[in-house]
Amino acid sequence: MLLFLITLAYFAFSACTGFAAYLDLWANPGRAITSRIPMSMRFNLLWTMGLISECPIHVLAVKLGVMGLAKMFGVYSQVSRARAYLGLGPYLALAAYATDLASIAIYIYFAYSQITSWQTFAGMPQLKAKDANGEPRTALPSLLSAEMMSQVIAPLFVPSEDTALYPDISYNPRKTLSNNAVKRLVLKTEGLLDVIAPRGRAKKAPVVLWIHGGGWVQGSKEDPYAFPYILARQGIVVVRMNYRKPPSYPLPAALVDVRRALRWIHQQIEAFGGDPEWISIAGDSAGGHLASLAASGLAHLKEEGDDEPEIKLKAAVLICPVTDVTTKANGNLWQDDFPALINSISEANANDKINPYKSLKPDSPSMLLFHGTRDSFVPIEQSYEFVRQYKQKVTEGGKIDFVLVDGTNHFSHCFAGPKSVWQGYAAAAWLEDQWKASKKDA
Repeated sequence: MLLFLITLAYFAFSACTGFAAYLDLWANPGRAITSRIPMSMRFNLLWTMGLISECPIHVLAVKLGVMGLAKMFGVYSQVSRARAYLGLGPYLALAAYATDLASIAIYIYFAYSQITSWQTFAGMPQLKAKDANGEPRTALPSLLSAEMMSQVIAPLFVPSEDTALYPDISYNPRKTLSNNAVKRLVLKTEGLLDVIAPRGRAKKAPVVLWIHGGGWVQGSKEDPYAFPYILARQGIVVVRMNYRKPPSYPLPAALVDVRRALRWIHQQIEAFGGDPEWISIAGDSAGGHLASLAASGLAHLKEEGDDEPEIKLKAAVLICPVTDVTTKANGNLWQDDFPALINSISEANANDKINPYKSLKPDSPSMLLFHGTRDSFVPIEQSYEFVRQYKQKVTEGGKIDFVLVDGTNHFSHCFAGPKSVWQGYAAAAWLEDQWKASKKDA
């Protein structure tokens, strides 16, 4: 009986990890299947898929360890008796073993795609540029370099000592908290931001406001993204913020918070080494949606008593952004799973108010857009359409660079894999180009 229970547990582990690997490898079936899973389960499944594709060596090590334990407990010894023994255990063991072999092949493919993804980022014009000595102006770290190994040895990103974190600063200019002292104690972190600044760098550095994803309803500025820290290591002052979320705070509350954070940056960031006259924005997924809306201006959300001039953002970096909230693609994802988001805006004006491509203006800033070819959460067709609309509507100098990241899914950038690190370097080089170009024009 004990052996059967161990075999059953081993089969469940193999089936779950194998299923996630299959969905991650083939995006279209993955999208069709995951769109029919409840949202809470979908996030967990997609997070697991991101872990598998971005940290395949880590997952492979765990897989081999579990297979070793299965062998030690005699699970595999049943396989040879599968034909003669009519019990379920041997067949479960055989199925689990076959699934594991297929999964291992997928993990090896994912590891190979990590190596080849270097070419995607190295091919960007900003990374091909040479300095006065003919050397690459911004060199991507080698896969086997000490810097890269120190970052990817753990599945989640570990900040280095060459950045300084200033946490939990209030950006809310108004007293919006309840007067009830007990309620104040249980309120979480709305209205707070962190500043991540490079140590020992010159003043007046470019500034980026980072907006986390999470389907508009979850996530936090403390989520262990590599992206903000890599930008800071490259000399950029990064501000990461929390924002109010539906259903307690329907849209446009999150966008009001973005506007408040931008105002705080303009007033205070010089004390942290940033340039208050050169502020850009970045975000992933739902955060990319908010960032793309903010990039085209939030003047319509100006609050009473706000006499600050409108802050003109200089650039935007969008990672797998949601650019069509009301689309029926992906199994009515947005309408069915985020009714609080959609219902917070009148049906007649929904498209114009919350769809980024409809908010684009002739003077919208330049943008860098990353999207993975295996994204089974946000259809890549959204980014193609956003790029098309941008090129039609933005006519006053802004340009858009669209980088397709081969073999990457929606959650890949959440982990400390090589692609996440290289993506951060590529974005930093692009932002530096935008910053230097604006200084020349000034």
